[in-house]
Amino acid sequence: MKPVPIVVIVSLSVVLTAFTTLQFATISRMHRSDHEIVQQELDSQFGNLVTFEWDDQSNQILGVYIDAQCLDSRSTFETLAKLKDLRVLSIRHGQFQDTDLEPLSSLSKLTSVELQSLHFTGAGLEHLTGSKGITSLKLNNNPAWAAEESKRLEELPLLEEIQLACTATTDESIKAFTNHQSLHTLVLDNTHVTFAGLKSISENSNLRHLSLRSCLLGSLHPDALSQLTTKLPFSLNLADSDVTDEALINIQSLNVVHLNLSGTQISDQGLTYLSGHAYCQSLDLSYTQCSSNGLTDVVTSLPLQSLILRGIKLNEDALEAFGQCTQLTILNLANTNVQDQWLAALGNAKELEYLILYRTEVTGITLGELTNLSYLDLSFCPVDSKAIEQLDLLTNLASLQLMGLNLSHQAVKYFTKTNITHLNLSNSSITNRDLHTLSMMPALKELFVRNCDISVNDFEMFQSRNTNCVIYWQAYGRDSTYAKPEAMQAMTNRP
Repeated sequence: MKPVPIVVIVSLSVVLTAFTTLQFATISRMHRSDHEIVQQELDSQFGNLVTFEWDDQSNQILGVYIDAQCLDSRSTFETLAKLKDLRVLSIRHGQFQDTDLEPLSSLSKLTSVELQSLHFTGAGLEHLTGSKGITSLKLNNNPAWAAEESKRLEELPLLEEIQLACTATTDESIKAFTNHQSLHTLVLDNTHVTFAGLKSISENSNLRHLSLRSCLLGSLHPDALSQLTTKLPFSLNLADSDVTDEALINIQSLNVVHLNLSGTQISDQGLTYLSGHAYCQSLDLSYTQCSSNGLTDVVTSLPLQSLILRGIKLNEDALEAFGQCTQLTILNLANTNVQDQWLAALGNAKELEYLILYRTEVTGITLGELTNLSYLDLSFCPVDSKAIEQLDLLTNLASLQLMGLNLSHQAVKYFTKTNITHLNLSNSSITNRDLHTLSMMPALKELFVRNCDISVNDFEMFQSRNTNCVIYWQAYGRDSTYAKPEAMQAMTNRP
């Protein structure tokens, strides 16, 4: 009997191995669910730009969120169409066309949809009208949006939230919302909507949030806000619009809890219409024409919990008035002329926890009496070692923002005597030596040292030794990789 050539044996071995591998791959694929296959396909296309929300019990994908910088074809939507139980779909930064959405017509269980593309006109919404259960529709930042396509929203009767910011939406467009009685949130920032268009939603009794930021609302309808019939706690954002004092004449007719008038022409006269409002808990008057005199007369008559006054010219009387706001929790005085000696008056505001003094002339030497503070921002202020030394008197202080400061090593040492958990020293003068000192802070959970004179070695040494702390170093990348999972959840509570 002739011996079998070695080449033949090797060839048979290769064939058997290939067959076994192919069979194993086929079996593995057969055992994977459709949802797992879809996840793999989307992961291969988008990488970390796609995230999923899973139902643990059914092992099905209920939500897909795509930062669609790589999406410019129909195939992705054909893949998504396989997720018959999909509830939430978010696609942002895309370049898809309206016709690409056609495969989504098979998704009948959607409840929340976000679409944003350079070429999305809104006509593609016809492929979503079969999902009658959609309650949230976010269509912000679609430059090709055609105003007449808003009519398609009439076919989604259960909508509770509509967002059309930075689109060509007009007064005529929002007539499509007239019969959406479940609508509670409407965002129309930077659109062509005016006060005249509010008549279309005036009978909506469930409206709780209306945002008209950066809109040219016009002055022909000073009674526009009084048309709104909602009696629910209400949030109104008119920031950076052309709204004037006259628009607030009937503000008492609304149960406004949150009112944003920043960057408008509102003056002390407009504040008088707000005086004594029983519900106003949050007020933003940044960069308006309001003065200390107007503020002093009004703020104490409101149940304020949050007051934002960036860029306003203040005086000591105004600070004393703020101190009399017994419910005040957040006070933002960034970019104002506030002085150290005025801050003592805030000691009477016993509920004050968040104080923002960003880019002011405050040195911090009088802050020792504000013992209830849990959040303090002194970024780009002339803070010195004496002020830092007083920080241990603020026993409740957890988050401290000190960006852009010139700190001595002695000042850095004082941080180790505090129980601060979140510290931002980005763009400051701290060095490798200071970073070593900061590693001895007993309660630190989050540290920002972006754009500081710190070497790679010292950065890595800090994060490898302080695994309970998340550290952010350069502007892009070079953030914590060794921190424990529970430490990575530590997020600064920013007002």
